[in-house]
Amino acid sequence: MGKVLCSVGAGRQRSLLGLAARSFRPYARRHGYSLELRTDVVDPSRPPAWSKVALIRELLERHELVVWLDADTIVVRGDRDIADELPADRFMGLVEHTVAGRANPNTGVMAIRSGEDAQRFFGEVWESTEFLNHRWWEQAAVMQLLGYDPESGESTGPSTWRERVQLLDKSWNSIRDDPAPNPRIRHWPGYTVTRRYAEMALALVSARRG
Repeated sequence: MGKVLCSVGAGRQRSLLGLAARSFRPYARRHGYSLELRTDVVDPSRPPAWSKVALIRELLERHELVVWLDADTIVVRGDRDIADELPADRFMGLVEHTVAGRANPNTGVMAIRSGEDAQRFFGEVWESTEFLNHRWWEQAAVMQLLGYDPESGESTGPSTWRERVQLLDKSWNSIRDDPAPNPRIRHWPGYTVTRRYAEMALALVSARRG
């Protein structure tokens, strides 16, 4: 069982995962995580973004805690274990960003405690096939289940799932459009792969110097 840190970087994102892994490995060693880093699509029947859900569901069967980090993230401050941010009564933690006046839970960084809640939730995400080709793919499904309108970011009403999810400090998933002043993990959604690689390489060098 134990804890596992996972990610997928297939196709052009393999190069990103190669960089990201340089920050994942020391973090995993420091906090006692095994690593599960894939460079191929987990389920070829779906768009690559859905491999995130497929891999998480697979690993929840074997581990007590699953931490997902997108392939375009860099751990820049690894002194604290994200698992410590997850209260006993919450099965998942992620960051909610506010961008251009809309709320947006971001699935680029997630800490997930195994158990019935996690299995049911990600099973429902997987079954949300109306979002298979949505511009946000699995994140749109997560938003809907947590009571957000994927298009507007507005609340759609109470969500029983939302009550069991912990919103993390944005230092755990600092993005360009809603940055944290002292990030722990930096993330580059929305950039080209070339730009992401360049920005990630700079962040990796800066983190090592720090």
